[in-house]
Amino acid sequence: MLKQTYLLLSLATIFWGIQPLCIKILIQNWTPPALTTFRYLLISTILFIIIYLRKEQKFIPPKHCIVPLILMGLTGIGINNVAQFTGLHYSSITNCTLIAATGPAITALITTIFIHERLNFIQWIGIFISFIGVIFLITKGSIDVLLNFNFNPGDTLFFICQIVWALYSILGLKIMNYLSAIAVTA
Repeated sequence: MLKQTYLLLSLATIFWGIQPLCIKILIQNWTPPALTTFRYLLISTILFIIIYLRKEQKFIPPKHCIVPLILMGLTGIGINNVAQFTGLHYSSITNCTLIAATGPAITALITTIFIHERLNFIQWIGIFISFIGVIFLITKGSIDVLLNFNFNPGDTLFFICQIVWALYSILGLKIMNYLSAIAVTA
């Protein structure tokens, strides 16, 4: 079982890692909203089939979960994907991937604001190092880029992706008290 878990985690990492490359190719022929819609419909269909095959009991969301689920769809699917796919028009796959690496740090920062999670000193140091590292890599170590704030629009969109993904994740935490993770994702 443990080997299967590591295999599945490795496959997930590979798929997430090659996603910006695939999207960069696909946006040559598709608009970001069209690609987001197609991706959403394809993945949701697959997830609903899995839910059906598993005969999940808790599938219909309670009424108080509807608005948070809609907000999750807007942040995690709509804004996140369209911003990322549009960002790939203006920036590189490398920058997309590097900025995505700030996701855990941004999520930690946002959880301190919205759900009042407390971070210890080491966690704050890790967040600081994460941001400094990404800024250094994106600017290629040039202080002039920082002084002139010469980030391209794609990099800004990638940071927006990380912020809305953090919001999506926080909303998901509360909803998963009432629905399975796969039902929430679907």
